Amino acid sequence: MQQVLFGVLFKGLCTGALRLSLPVCLVFFGILVPDAVAADFDSRGDSHKSESDESEPRIERTGTSLTITWQDTSAGAWQLRDDNGLTCASGAIAPGENRLHFPKTAIPANLRLVLAREGQPDRMYPIAGTQTISQLKKPSNATVIYQVPVRTHFARNSDFNSTGKLSDLTDSRLAEIKALGNEYIWLTGVLEHSTVANMDPDVVKGDAGSYYAITDNWDVSQQIGTIIDFKMAVARAHAAGLRVIIDFVANHTARVHRTDVTCKEQMDFGRSDYKNQFFYQGNNYYYVQNSTFSPPPRNGTPGVDGIFDTDIFSAGLQYETPAKVTGNDIRSASPDISDWFETVKLNYGFDIDSRKGFYNPRPRTWDQMVDVAKYWMMHGVDGFRVDFAHAVPMEFWRHFANELKRLNPEVFLLAEAYEKDERMKIPGFSYQAMLSAGFDSVYNSEQYWSLRQQAIHPGDMRAANPAWTPAHDEANQAKGYLFTHYMENHDEIRLAARVFSPWVGDRAQRANLGLTYAAYSALLPGHFLMHGGQEVGEDASVFGHYAGDNGRTSIFDFVYQPYTRHWLYEQRPGWMVAFRDRYEKLLTLKNRSPFNLPHSRSKPSYIDLDGANWTKDQSKWIGAYIRYSSDRSGNQNGKGNAWLVVTNSDPFAGHVATLHFTPVDGQDRLGALAALGIKNDSTRYFFKEVFSREGWVPRDPGVDGEGLPGWVMFRAGDVPSGLHLGEIPAATTFVFELATQR
Repeated sequence: MQQVLFGVLFKGLCTGALRLSLPVCLVFFGILVPDAVAADFDSRGDSHKSESDESEPRIERTGTSLTITWQDTSAGAWQLRDDNGLTCASGAIAPGENRLHFPKTAIPANLRLVLAREGQPDRMYPIAGTQTISQLKKPSNATVIYQVPVRTHFARNSDFNSTGKLSDLTDSRLAEIKALGNEYIWLTGVLEHSTVANMDPDVVKGDAGSYYAITDNWDVSQQIGTIIDFKMAVARAHAAGLRVIIDFVANHTARVHRTDVTCKEQMDFGRSDYKNQFFYQGNNYYYVQNSTFSPPPRNGTPGVDGIFDTDIFSAGLQYETPAKVTGNDIRSASPDISDWFETVKLNYGFDIDSRKGFYNPRPRTWDQMVDVAKYWMMHGVDGFRVDFAHAVPMEFWRHFANELKRLNPEVFLLAEAYEKDERMKIPGFSYQAMLSAGFDSVYNSEQYWSLRQQAIHPGDMRAANPAWTPAHDEANQAKGYLFTHYMENHDEIRLAARVFSPWVGDRAQRANLGLTYAAYSALLPGHFLMHGGQEVGEDASVFGHYAGDNGRTSIFDFVYQPYTRHWLYEQRPGWMVAFRDRYEKLLTLKNRSPFNLPHSRSKPSYIDLDGANWTKDQSKWIGAYIRYSSDRSGNQNGKGNAWLVVTNSDPFAGHVATLHFTPVDGQDRLGALAALGIKNDSTRYFFKEVFSREGWVPRDPGVDGEGLPGWVMFRAGDVPSGLHLGEIPAATTFVFELATQR
């Protein structure tokens, strides 16, 4: 019956007396009728698949485009169906037409074309697609992630024509990133986002636009290339042994999200929203009733006029009415210049006013966002750095992780999340909840900020004690969860920038101080995140009009990274090569046991030595800890698995470091001696430096004229009580390997 109705309507409206125009027919049959037609096609199953004959369509692919031609020129209708058998695109075929062309097509593995032509049985034709699920295994231990903001990292100058491209991720550059000691490469700014070319400048930050105001979650930013360029870059990265992660921007989209990828258009955000109430469980967005959005005046982007036109490609003004809630939960129709006014908050079935969740039936946003992630996994992506994860319900994250791991159990999920953000944190969120939901890691922002404060207000290294961060609390240690440490990323200040440590006036000194902090952070239990250019002392001294001179490499402006550019495209000076070599040595250490081991109650690998500092003055500047393997494997002949990390955070002066492991009663209260494998016998122990002053062995000048290496606060047969390391030079992290001699 449905097919008869479909045929009668088509003949009367499109080929009969009325002869409506093709666009009208496309609208009618692409929107009003397809569900009924699809149900009819489904009820007849495989019997309507065509046999191979001369009338079978010809399928051509060029890049992302898809062209389908066939011989018959009679009128009819067409549908495209996705992997799930759902109609993802449809339309009418006018008399004399025998060709369909789609400039951008999402290619599921089982895309099918259905042709219904007047006087003929409906035919279904498979259009073979390809899924490129990564075959790389996830590292079993902690590893290193290298962030590459493609637009700025490879830029040659501060303009659109000089911006970095995906094609700049050459075999040689990827091999260099791998050789530095990285296992993952995080490509930043991949997704299509707001720019002055595709959006009203009143809601675009800067001349380049924010990486995180996404206008099309299923496409690549035209600033850096195409989806074909992306797939080729992923293939080259995999060939170099690097796993690829990209951003998953879960909390918000740009103020207008419009995809032009065929078979994704029906999933576009906001397309089916009911806008007559603030919150509706099935909506993608939240709507401020009886309002029209008004952008902040003079936002700093050229071309602003104080009025937001939602469609700059159509004549006249289209207002955002009612106004959507802004990405940082601002419910006003007139957000402030400091707000995320270029974005709008996504609705996952959580009412941000009542603070209650409504998840049954499953909210539409859940399925759309899971589809986004799976889409990129089918293009070879190994995982995601999830943006602002604490502002999205935990119920969704559990579903999300489960769905992705069904597609690829090796997918890597890293969450940018902040427990202390009380205003935007969804009830039920915690780091432990995120990790137990199936995420591999979360940011250790608390460790970053404790070291950042040390750089701004020096002289309290004890406040940067890792044991005081959530990564080391009892609940997380019991599970052996791996947090991700960092000293730089696109949100944070460059270590060599003037504003990182204002009291250090020399760029080289700041870069060296930053390396000292990076080493202290990197060798802790957990992953370590590098920001591209950090290894060559990048200082963000080239800045854009919008972001200004804030010490960060701008995510809003067309800028280049001056020291990165020098490394990539010019003669490399000796100091830069030597500085980068130190980072390579650091990451080499990070990738070996015990530095890549998790730390848990059942398998400990870390001892905090804050309580071992000899004096209060020493604790102002000296931080120290032990890394070891609890199974003692390989701890023989001086090639053991016990290491001591000691940092002097003072950039100007050396400080004496004396670590007092046991009080006068000889009790090993910190567990340091047990961790190091020190016994009260005739064995002589000593420490050999392997990072900052390779081969150096500290000596005690008070024992005899020449000094003795190693343990100095004991004699043979006595209980060892401590270690005198002498003066640790300014801005230095020493890494000592425990060795023995008899």
